[in-house]
Amino acid sequence: MTMVWGFRVAVRRENAASEFWLWGSLLFAYDLGAVALTFSYPFFMSQMGMEFWLLNAAFFSAYWNRNAAVHAHRR
Repeated sequence: MTMVWGFRVAVRRENAASEFWLWGSLLFAYDLGAVALTFSYPFFMSQMGMEFWLLNAAFFSAYWNRNAAVHAHRR
């Protein structure tokens, strides 16, 4: 599901000034590599698995709170 969500953010370019589509594409590529590693390595049982969830959670929260980070005079 995190790969699907990252892909949806990557292909959706709502605002040309927003850079979330770029971060979504990087996150999708990272998630794809993580899925590939699960066939040869216990990815989610290691520190890399914790990094996977940390990066996805940080991007998810930044995407949904993107308007909260803008100062009131710039809204």
